[in-house]
Amino acid sequence: MNKIKNYRYALHPVVEYQMKMAENLKKNTGKNLDEWLLLTADIKGVKTSEFVKIVKERFGLGMNPAVVIAAAHTGQLGADAYKPAKLIEDLFADRQNLLQILYVILDYAITHGSDVKICPASTFVPLYRKNVFLQIKPATKTRIDLGFALGDYPLRENLTDTGGLKKKDRITRKIELFSVDDLNDFVKLLIKTAYEMS
Repeated sequence: MNKIKNYRYALHPVVEYQMKMAENLKKNTGKNLDEWLLLTADIKGVKTSEFVKIVKERFGLGMNPAVVIAAAHTGQLGADAYKPAKLIEDLFADRQNLLQILYVILDYAITHGSDVKICPASTFVPLYRKNVFLQIKPATKTRIDLGFALGDYPLRENLTDTGGLKKKDRITRKIELFSVDDLNDFVKLLIKTAYEMS
């Protein structure tokens, strides 16, 4: 397996949001996180989704507090639990051939400003400025789908619609990449434009 290249990663916004939710549990639910962990300590041997369902039903909580409690219950809450390099390693474990494409994209994207944040998730690698502007997703074992936050930018060449505008998703355009050679001047222009629009 190739060594995962080290970048200056940032916390994924979902991690930051969950941490903020955990801080506000007492105010929003009447109990702090430690109290919730004690109350849910008997829930064992179930998947996270089942844990969330049980907590919601048993305590009448909404989805967000239940997810935060589940994350804490499984040790997946907070900055210490967020392992971006491991997420990339797992995401590309059976797609080593795509790592070079990922690295070229990341190396180019971070040249646009020190405010570019690389925030890997379990199924894709998003890049943020104020908002997400680029999404790198290994779609198959031979292809990366490079998604752009470009609004209604005109479709052309191999730039396709993601359906994002209809779904009110920021990622509205994508290009399929099969090799580093596919990262041509047009793709670089799209990365720069998405960065500037974010």
